[in-house]
Amino acid sequence: MSKDGVCKKVYGGAVIALPESEDIAVRKGINVAKKSNIAQRCARLVKSGSCIFIDTGSTNLAMAEALPAELALTVVTNSPEIAAVFAKKTAV
Repeated sequence: MSKDGVCKKVYGGAVIALPESEDIAVRKGINVAKKSNIAQRCARLVKSGSCIFIDTGSTNLAMAEALPAELALTVVTNSPEIAAVFAKKTAV
């Protein structure tokens, strides 16, 4: 299966071979209008004083950018790009 690209042989076993994902800079430019629409709709659901987790991804990055700078939030993320967006916002 390793030779067929189905899995990758690792010490002690094998893991599924996943395709390499595009860099976030590239993904940001794909389906921009759809991501913006999703981001705006999601941003309207976030209330002041909320604690939210935002996973990595270009759509989630668009949502982070869509949230108002003055919205008081606690944000947890595993994405350096999203953390950088919130570092510039005043109330986070």
